[in-house]
Amino acid sequence: MPKFSYMARDSGGTALSGEVVARSEPDAVRLLRGEGKFVVRLRQVEEHEAAAREVAASVGWSRVKTDEVVFFVNQLAGMVDTGVAIADALEATIDRSPPGAFRRTIEDVIQRVQGGADFSNALAAHPKVFPPLFVNMVRASEATGTLGAVLVRIGDYMVTQRDIRKRIKGP
Repeated sequence: MPKFSYMARDSGGTALSGEVVARSEPDAVRLLRGEGKFVVRLRQVEEHEAAAREVAASVGWSRVKTDEVVFFVNQLAGMVDTGVAIADALEATIDRSPPGAFRRTIEDVIQRVQGGADFSNALAAHPKVFPPLFVNMVRASEATGTLGAVLVRIGDYMVTQRDIRKRIKGP
């Protein structure tokens, strides 16, 4: 049976996204409506896309280099500080990311943000890549409107932590 990727809202207006297995698109819509979801977008997922999403969901921190995350955070901070919308900034960073686990993670974050999720909630879906401290700092900055400055601090913190780990491990 085919898989369908959906973006929907619940009765309270909260953005939801996920996948559903159904015989056809109308059946998928009926299933989601039966769960109390209002479909915003629905499309059939090709087999290779589904496999890529499963891999992205299971990406481990050990497979994502700290330097990749730091580079991403610094790029994002610069764009957000200059007034670029977070969705557009994410799209711009993906073009500079090399293929691999981190790129697949960012692609999923982009999909969630475009589906209506807050940036912090999209990051929280990948706890092995974006630890709770990272997510909570982003969440607080979204509430106060200081996302750019907080992203710079997160990047600095991650560099400091990486350097400390290198010193502990030794030459």
